[in-house]
Amino acid sequence: MRDTPIVSVLTTVYNRAKFLGECIESVQLSKFKDYEHIIVDDGSSDDSVAIAKRYAAADPKIKVFVNEKNLGDYHNRNQAAKHATGKYLKYLDADDLHGAWILNIMVDAMEQYPEAGFGIIDYGPRVPTFPILLTGSEAQDDYYSKRRNIFDRSPINVIIKREAFVDIGGFSGSRMVGDFEMWHLLSQQNSLVVIPSKLAYYREHGDQEMTVHANNPIWGFRYLLIGQTQLAHDRNPMSESVRKKHLFTLEKRIARTILASIKNHGLRKANEMRREAKWSWAKVWKKAFS
Repeated sequence: MRDTPIVSVLTTVYNRAKFLGECIESVQLSKFKDYEHIIVDDGSSDDSVAIAKRYAAADPKIKVFVNEKNLGDYHNRNQAAKHATGKYLKYLDADDLHGAWILNIMVDAMEQYPEAGFGIIDYGPRVPTFPILLTGSEAQDDYYSKRRNIFDRSPINVIIKREAFVDIGGFSGSRMVGDFEMWHLLSQQNSLVVIPSKLAYYREHGDQEMTVHANNPIWGFRYLLIGQTQLAHDRNPMSESVRKKHLFTLEKRIARTILASIKNHGLRKANEMRREAKWSWAKVWKKAFS
């Protein structure tokens, strides 16, 4: 008899008392019952730990851990994964909710394709009506050809085979862009399943980190730099010609974003972007109009 769950639902928490109860209850209402819910608090100063422990006292599927010191968002996600015993990892942020059927559908999709290392929910005009398998090369080509925006998805839309997560060493710790980077890293070594959308509820509120930093263009710019790094990586799974085509297009976008920032945000911010890209102004000009 198997004594470990199929799925480890991972919820990292930092001062999310006003949302955490609903988050936990959304998992409890899941039609899929073969799961554990790992909750890892990162030093909250509100009632988050007390709320989590209250639910855990009544539900053996819930396991609560409290970090000795604050690790930060992505390092805490890695910490949560260390506590997991399931075949698959499914992140659910403490301020979001699971739909009742999301685990059924995501697990079923992954089980159809045992060779896949992860699955991503697709949105947009080409969303499939049934799960499909893409190689890592096909996934990157689809993203950079703008056929699918799958790498723009947040962790609520992704299920990861635990062994694939461990093999790449987890999240790097890069703030804000860590999810985008992770999907690239996973696709270097794994195929993925594209899963139909409308399976989860993403909550938008004023306390989100993306909302707090929305007025600083450097965060959006760093997504472009992560893409550049991944396209230039010697382990990129795409063919040389396709990879170079996408890299050329992306670097032109990087250069034009820097130039546009002069008008939109001022020369100081444009210089910050240029320095982060490690480009000279001559290179920016050349890439923008090549």
